[in-house]
Amino acid sequence: KSYAAIIPMTVKRIKMGIPPIIYGDGSKTRDFTAVEDVVRGAIAVMEKGKTGEIYNICSSRETTVLEMMDMIANELGYKGCYQFSDERQGDVTRHLGCNRKAMIELGWSPEIGLREAVRRAIREY
Repeated sequence: KSYAAIIPMTVKRIKMGIPPIIYGDGSKTRDFTAVEDVVRGAIAVMEKGKTGEIYNICSSRETTVLEMMDMIANELGYKGCYQFSDERQGDVTRHLGCNRKAMIELGWSPEIGLREAVRRAIREY
């Protein structure tokens, strides 16, 4: 399972009355980026990017899995506990991108803050 699904899976479990699962202690980090910002970034790459170049479309901000879970829980008014499970084999400890090149060469930067992105995602689920 991927942490890319952390928001929908956590929302689903909370709405079903099941504690959300955290693999490990929740200290692993991810560079979460609003889907709307990713779409704008993809369009910017298509329109302004140089062929063969790599652009990181990301927030350039680390958020722990536990912080993300707390954000989701707070938005949903969840007061229950989390279910902690064994770490997943091969899981990456840190994910953090640098968006400087996209900002300079494409004029792109993330516009939607993480809390707002979580609120929007929850409304969709």
